[in-house]
Amino acid sequence: MELFGEAAGVTNISTSIERIELSSFKRRALVLMAGHLVIEILLFAARTRCSGQVQVTLDRHDLGLGLGRLAVGFCDCLPPRNPFGTGQGVIDDLADLLASDVIYRWDRGQIVAGVEFSLR
Repeated sequence: MELFGEAAGVTNISTSIERIELSSFKRRALVLMAGHLVIEILLFAARTRCSGQVQVTLDRHDLGLGLGRLAVGFCDCLPPRNPFGTGQGVIDDLADLLASDVIYRWDRGQIVAGVEFSLR
């Protein structure tokens, strides 16, 4: 973010990372997915000339169901359907490792991309 964030229009990045016990392949998939989504946000911000803040969240989102959540949000000016690209490729493969799908949504003034995954 330090190198490319300002040029792309990203003014700040904040994180909220909860300690979650996972198998090593799920941990690696989450780290790679988070990195990939942040890079996609930088590309999206540069293409659309929108400025904003990035929020990365990893937490328990279980409501008694044993689920975790990785969400990467970007404050943006427009709510496109799939803002970061076509949804094909490495991001879907990483989601498959988590037995999940990537979800893009518009939530309280932010584009949010992420996955919910089993903690078991």
